[in-house]
Amino acid sequence: MKSNIELSDDRKKRIIEDIREYFYKERGEEIGMLAAELFYEFFIERIGSEIYNQGLIDAKKFIEEKTDDIYGMMK
Repeated sequence: MKSNIELSDDRKKRIIEDIREYFYKERGEEIGMLAAELFYEFFIERIGSEIYNQGLIDAKKFIEEKTDDIYGMMK
């Protein structure tokens, strides 16, 4: 399943470097760029849309709460 989530090349490169750093610091493993990119693609495809959808749910809830606050201030 291909994800529709697209990040800029700079953001993608930073995340891939973060993955490499995580593997080195937490697991003592040095992984190459290809392995880190495949790991990145795996997570984007598997959970990216779930995280995106949860962000939308959270934003909707926040907006609804603020709208309720505005209505509560009306006289």
